[in-house]
Amino acid sequence: MIINKINAIGFPKIQFNNCNKRFNNTLTSDVFVRTTSFKSNKQEPKDEKSFEAFQSWAKKSEFLNNIEEIVEHTGRVIGAGFEGEVIEIPNNDNWVIKQFKRTNLVPLALEKPTINKIDDIAPELNIGQSIAYVRVPVGKNYSKMYYILKKQTGKSLGINKASGNEVCKCNNDTHIDSLRKLSNAPQSAYDKFIKDIDYITAQGYMLDYINPNNLMYDDEKQEIHFVDVEDKLSENKNQYGEMLFCLLDSEFSDRYLMSAEEGSEKEEVKQLTEDIVNKFFEAMFKNGSKFDDSNIFKLLLESEVLDRNIAGKTCEEKIESLKAMGLY
Repeated sequence: MIINKINAIGFPKIQFNNCNKRFNNTLTSDVFVRTTSFKSNKQEPKDEKSFEAFQSWAKKSEFLNNIEEIVEHTGRVIGAGFEGEVIEIPNNDNWVIKQFKRTNLVPLALEKPTINKIDDIAPELNIGQSIAYVRVPVGKNYSKMYYILKKQTGKSLGINKASGNEVCKCNNDTHIDSLRKLSNAPQSAYDKFIKDIDYITAQGYMLDYINPNNLMYDDEKQEIHFVDVEDKLSENKNQYGEMLFCLLDSEFSDRYLMSAEEGSEKEEVKQLTEDIVNKFFEAMFKNGSKFDDSNIFKLLLESEVLDRNIAGKTCEEKIESLKAMGLY
């Protein structure tokens, strides 16, 4: 990360609506309370991407007989990173296959392929989580292992870390396109994003802020989605600073803003960033959320990425501005 401190541009432009409401939940003594209860016929919606749904589909489609063919030939690679690949299952919109490079082959003798359940780490939210693993015998003493993940919707944001962080036309275009999508997203997308961060954190899992590709934007649903959430949180803290860092593609953005690139696009990046941060701050304010004092958030404050949204020259002065805004 290239760190640079510049003078803040004026005072914070963001304005928030007063979200405080008062409710009266008191029953008067004259209220008639029905004591007879009736069992509702309404059923909770089923998770079409659950383990049980996958197990049923796999049996009907003879998936176990075809998984090797899918991985090797017919499945399209839709994601790749340092640890492995994500492979699309043809004619299936509910699940994908993940193949890890280091744990693909295990010393386990099996007579036939097996499907094994993995407990859903976030049953109320699709974060591209694993719901099963499949073992396929290879020879007498080994088996191949594949993971089945819930398929996520949307297109990846930001620049994949595997592609490098070089300031060049290709990366610049990708970065700006990502910011444009997020700038055009409605406030509701950010409101849900903040609540989803809370939910995943409450489940005890860490969001990957290093690779912006682990965030996706669904144009149809107008929502920001997560993938690759598997690691446990090592400490009890919120993850707003980390997710804002990731959302803005901050490591690349700081490099880009500090580069010798000229023209109207750099000014557009600053404006798009300001718009995105305003919506993020608004969502936090409405949710009663505050930033934690994390190393990643400090890097964000020390860069010039937030200078249009937060007054102050130093990190300490910017924190005081955030406190005045009710966000720290």
